[in-house]
Amino acid sequence: MVDLQPLFISLMGIVIASTINYYLFRKLFKN
Repeated sequence: MVDLQPLFISLMGIVIASTINYYLFRKLFKN
């Protein structure tokens, strides 16, 4: 049995970081 929890946590971290970066870049380029 393969433990998928570390992979899932790292994947969620990547998605959250990408979303935060996307909104930060949008806010920067609007100004």
